[in-house]
Amino acid sequence: MPDIYSSILLDFAAPLLHKNDSKEILQLKLNFAEIVWNYCIAKEFKLTVLSFSIENALNMETKKNKQFHKFVSVLKANKKTHFYKYKNYLVNTEVKQKPDGSLSVVARFVEPKQIIESNEKLLKDFLLTGFWK
Repeated sequence: MPDIYSSILLDFAAPLLHKNDSKEILQLKLNFAEIVWNYCIAKEFKLTVLSFSIENALNMETKKNKQFHKFVSVLKANKKTHFYKYKNYLVNTEVKQKPDGSLSVVARFVEPKQIIESNEKLLKDFLLTGFWK
């Protein structure tokens, strides 16, 4: 079975991605896309504590940076419009470098009912990087 969520995540994050992104920048951008995706899933499934936690962190950063706000808005709209039928929560997205130098993405997922609030470290790490500045 193909790794469908890896492909879906790349399509979802496409507005953020550039073909010349380094492995590290691609990882940061996909982590950010994963956070917004998971926020949308948490809201949809009424995972109140999780959605509140993510929403607070996103709101704090959007107040500081208009570009960040734009990215959050684009991804939220993208999820609602084009990816509404995908209901799983993304976890542990990883960018790997192949022997030929090309990059591949592995995105794992869990069903929303299996979610444990594990996004805090990912969110904190992402907000500290500030790639959108």
